[in-house]
Amino acid sequence: MSRLIKKEKEKYDLIRNISKGYGHSSKQSERLTDPKNTFGRLFFEGIKNSDNALDVGCGGGTIMDLVRPHTQVTGIDISDEPVAARPDLDILTMSASEMDFEDDSFDYVYHLDGMEHMPAEIEDAVLGEEFRVANKYVAHEIALVPSRHDKKLISMGMTPLHINLKRSKAWKKLIDNIADTHGFKCTHCSVKRFSWFSLPTRQKIGFFLHARRSFNRFKDYGFNNSLYLIYERSY
Repeated sequence: MSRLIKKEKEKYDLIRNISKGYGHSSKQSERLTDPKNTFGRLFFEGIKNSDNALDVGCGGGTIMDLVRPHTQVTGIDISDEPVAARPDLDILTMSASEMDFEDDSFDYVYHLDGMEHMPAEIEDAVLGEEFRVANKYVAHEIALVPSRHDKKLISMGMTPLHINLKRSKAWKKLIDNIADTHGFKCTHCSVKRFSWFSLPTRQKIGFFLHARRSFNRFKDYGFNNSLYLIYERSY
């Protein structure tokens, strides 16, 4: 394990202790199962058409719980915490950049709310590994804005939680190129945009109280909050 991976492992072991419930989000499950969510509908169509699946960066196994009624699912995470917390699930402690699986091991590989957590130094390796072990499908949900935990981690001398932020077009171009080398093509691409009307009143007040910071946020990261991608093998 490289020094970089060791430091990231220490960070995720720590944050799962200081932030109770991190990696166990019900909001992500709600988005994925929302009948109006096209990405979620296509995601589960592929899952039901798969004999097995791999959850990359599985955290507390929330998405695995949704997937396992439909197919056999294995999870990997850089932190040891999910293995101890969910003995009922098939979770392995493993770096996404160095997967210990054979080629084409899983019909469906998904990495939801994940690539923004991968240091840029290993992003190509992670994506390459995902497409290498995938047989039919690869799906991504990628956050495009900073995490609320970033400031606290930086104050503790660690790297941000969302360490790798890019605009949606940059992510898609990068992943398209790697997917193509493995025989995969993008079949779904969508974004979740910033919505003023969906903000709680407290956040709206904060938006005005910190107008300069809010303006810089849109200047730096744009109006897209998340990117959703699904790739299918083209041959």
